[in-house]
Amino acid sequence: MKLTLKAAFETLRRSLESPGKNESRNLPVSMVLLLRESRFLTLDELRSAGERAFGVPFSAESSSSHCVFQKVLFTLMKAGPHVLSFLNYSKPYGDDSDEFGRTMPMASQRRAWAQHKAWTAVDYAKGGIDLELEYAVLAKLCTEMLDENCVGAYVPRERRFIPNDGSLLPELRRITSLRHHGVSSDRGRVN
Repeated sequence: MKLTLKAAFETLRRSLESPGKNESRNLPVSMVLLLRESRFLTLDELRSAGERAFGVPFSAESSSSHCVFQKVLFTLMKAGPHVLSFLNYSKPYGDDSDEFGRTMPMASQRRAWAQHKAWTAVDYAKGGIDLELEYAVLAKLCTEMLDENCVGAYVPRERRFIPNDGSLLPELRRITSLRHHGVSSDRGRVN
């Protein structure tokens, strides 16, 4: 699957807009990890997360079926038939982040949203075709990316925020269990 720079920049543009401004069908299939600090995973850490998530070795070579690499400004992961892109940003999510956070229905959501200072978006490249599968793949990887720096995960297309208060990991595992990711060690062929 080829990711064009035009598509990547469009994803970047949409990611930087306010969370409530977009119609959900126009948003990327994405999970945004909201972070306390601007501390982002390195390529090696992303490779390790991919290996833990999908159970196959990952390479730095972009020709591999399972790899993490940088191309121009973008960090990409190929996990068999899936291509994911990463965007790290060292400011709160959206241009009216504080206002959007105050509209959250639960106090735990409002508290977690207010704590974030940076974010990492994990987008499913050319997504929107099989949402259940695409979200299962994203959730599988995000499960392995979670640490104490993450205050929660925002799913823009669904306009859903899950704070990292004990409910995030079980929810990501539930999403993962809905579909098998189809990643295997034999050149990424779908099982």
